[in-house]
Amino acid sequence: MKLAYRYLFGNFIRPWAYVFAGFCIVAVLVDLFGTFGDFMETGTGAGNVLAYYAVLLPTYFPYIFPISVLLALLYALWSLGKNSEIIALRACGFSMWQIASPFVAAGLAASLILLAVNEAFNPFASYWTRQFREAQGEDGGGYLAHNLTHKNVAGHRLWTTASLDVRASEGYAMEGVDLFQQRPDGSDEYRLHAAKARWMENGYWWFGGATIRYYDASNNPTGPAESASYFDTAEITERPADFIEEIKDPDNSELSARDIWKFLATHDVSEDARTRRMVDFHSRLAAPWMCLIAVLLGIPFGMRTARRGMGIGIVMALLTFFGYYVFMAMGLALGKDRAIYAWIDRTFSDPPLALEALAFLAGWFPAIFFLCLAFFLLRRQQ
Repeated sequence: MKLAYRYLFGNFIRPWAYVFAGFCIVAVLVDLFGTFGDFMETGTGAGNVLAYYAVLLPTYFPYIFPISVLLALLYALWSLGKNSEIIALRACGFSMWQIASPFVAAGLAASLILLAVNEAFNPFASYWTRQFREAQGEDGGGYLAHNLTHKNVAGHRLWTTASLDVRASEGYAMEGVDLFQQRPDGSDEYRLHAAKARWMENGYWWFGGATIRYYDASNNPTGPAESASYFDTAEITERPADFIEEIKDPDNSELSARDIWKFLATHDVSEDARTRRMVDFHSRLAAPWMCLIAVLLGIPFGMRTARRGMGIGIVMALLTFFGYYVFMAMGLALGKDRAIYAWIDRTFSDPPLALEALAFLAGWFPAIFFLCLAFFLLRRQQ
């Protein structure tokens, strides 16, 4: 039996490797057609271009993985059916589920790999490649974030800064920094203004050209503002990553599900803003499971290609596959529709709970619906 499973898996993995490599090449070429002129104009070196595409390519995996898995599965089942190997396996006592189990295992592995890539690498890759493109020919201007605000709810601190350099090589340099340290009751403990700030290797912020003023519990100054050529303190726990999270674009996959959860835990946001973020959170977690769903959907369609030829089965599988993305886009749009938020606020006695349910359904409904459809088709096939 193990030999049969290895044979079935081998029939899947070889076409998958070819299809996956082909889609990767197409993705790079499509992007290169749009950016090659910019690279030439700015004199970007070949090494930097290669590094750019090495980082960029995994951001296409959420689209490449599911479609390559589906096409490889359809080809494998068609090839097995054409040679009557599925009939031979059934005659030897293999059930449909036993024949399908290597493919399902491959789909599960692809989903787990994609989930790990999406959480651990792609947010950084999306952010880094955007910064790379914006910085071309701008003398580093693309690395500057302007008029940034950050609030540390747990630490009772509010930051505003005129500009932040997001490069570690520049020490995440800030200019025009105002820091408000508050007490738990909301009154100001001190206000710090600094012409510039820099993250030091010892893990602390250094403030240059600083003035600081202290306040009592009634928000009255306890004395004149004190000036210092520099100021640093171990009490300030914010790290550069906390500020960079503020400028990342959640709609451009620059925040992972974990980043979104951390953002909501450390920021005081409105119910509407929280719901929109939670829609992205659930969507980030649900999307990688399309690889497994593609396999479960592809098995009944693939069995049909084995009996009737590839054409009809491939067309039906692809229509169903792209239907998933239509459902996903509709779910995201509806989950972020302020008109629906207003209707929920008028209709439900517990609007926050209803908004949480809406965010969950917006992110997970496409996966749940097509998973149920896959099991229905598999049951009919059996």
